[in-house]
Amino acid sequence: MTESRGRGRPRNPETGRAVLTQTLRLLTEGGYGAMSVDGVAAAAGVSKATLYRRYRNKRELVVAALSLLRHEAPAVPDTGDIERDLVAAISDMLRYLRRMNGFAFVGAMLAESSRNPEFLTLFQEHVILPRRAFLNGLLERGVQRGELHRGLDIEAAVDCIAGSVYARHLSGLPKDRRWVRSMVRTMLEGMHPRGASGENALSEEGRKEESGEHKTPRGP
Repeated sequence: MTESRGRGRPRNPETGRAVLTQTLRLLTEGGYGAMSVDGVAAAAGVSKATLYRRYRNKRELVVAALSLLRHEAPAVPDTGDIERDLVAAISDMLRYLRRMNGFAFVGAMLAESSRNPEFLTLFQEHVILPRRAFLNGLLERGVQRGELHRGLDIEAAVDCIAGSVYARHLSGLPKDRRWVRSMVRTMLEGMHPRGASGENALSEEGRKEESGEHKTPRGP
């Protein structure tokens, strides 16, 4: 979406970011219907005239704000151990969701999807699909290293990971690192190569972390 442009003093990028940040906050807290241009202007400490010089209406403002969610996934961790890589990746995803109040924002996007489907589409393009590609990369590398079986349906495995995170949130139970590790190990039981004994052993790195031999930095 192109912002309306005019002549005059150069725009202050900090003002623009404050406007879009407050738009996302109010959208998350009250939904699109309750959010207003007046409310965004007051929260950002700017005049309505300033907003309308940049955006013609509320919808244009929201579309611009969604661009702030363009999240560059971190470099895919490569410790040589799929269990540790997945625990690190999922822990990072949870930190990101907490920081942006992501679970509530997903609800706001879903609630508005029938009236303004482009909002959800932008959220998918900027956040959901890059995260899926990020997890796909981890699992594909695990297959290449022989840690995961060759016939693994990677798309289905990513669905299981994402579904577990959202189900845990809806349950109201803790989403701490201990839970992440337990969830990853449970899923890996069905992903490891099937040996002659049919056993899927816990990774050596996982055993070290469990016993306290290996210290993994914890996120906030």
